[in-house]
Amino acid sequence: MKLTEYDHLKEFKTRAFTRELRVNEWTNDRDWILSVRTPTNDIKCEIKYTPKWGLHYVIGYKSGRPDADRIEHLESAFRHYSLLKHHTRGIFAHYIDHETFWHMVDIADSITEIRPTYRKKSSKWSWEGLMIIFRAAYDQGMLGEIRRASLDNREINEFVTLNDKTEKNNYREHIVPIDLIIREIINMFEDGCSNAEIAQMIKANLAIVHIPSADAKRLDTELGLKTTMPEGWEFGDCVFARLDEAGINY
Repeated sequence: MKLTEYDHLKEFKTRAFTRELRVNEWTNDRDWILSVRTPTNDIKCEIKYTPKWGLHYVIGYKSGRPDADRIEHLESAFRHYSLLKHHTRGIFAHYIDHETFWHMVDIADSITEIRPTYRKKSSKWSWEGLMIIFRAAYDQGMLGEIRRASLDNREINEFVTLNDKTEKNNYREHIVPIDLIIREIINMFEDGCSNAEIAQMIKANLAIVHIPSADAKRLDTELGLKTTMPEGWEFGDCVFARLDEAGINY
């Protein structure tokens, strides 16, 4: 089975996006992995395919020296699942269905005994800080300050990019055009929405995927979707509708 043949590939990415989790993919001629990391304790959760084991879950796999206590906590949390094999660096369980995977992600994220092993990068940027700037600009009639550069810069892009740039997928594409998001921000201000409501709209729609440059050109010119979404689309609808309309495999 190739990664593109996995029935729930698009659903996996959409679910991860709504949870604000970054998706990592790895594949070769035989095997593939889809993974996310839990937000609280940074536990890696994978759906993996190999010819030997077929589809299965891998939860908490960590390279380096084996950690017996960590494995004990994982095995205790997932004791009701049928484990494929004992491993000193993670647990392997039989694949049941797509929904079960996200239930396992929630279980992994609730294991309080396991702490994240990384240090988050400090950042002066925040959604709340961004909304303070936008609110001040709107209140002072300076709508030009609610601009593309505020939503498309290196610091914010780190948080909203869903896949890695590759030789093939070499073009950075916003799944919902930023111009459309900016217009919606102003509309929401005019409708009296709160900063929190507007920030949630931005978080739900601002994301980047890397796609082939030829697909990006076709999206913008042939289909005329450079700054718009497909006809009939509204905020709250599927954020990937524009790429789906173009038949782009993201």
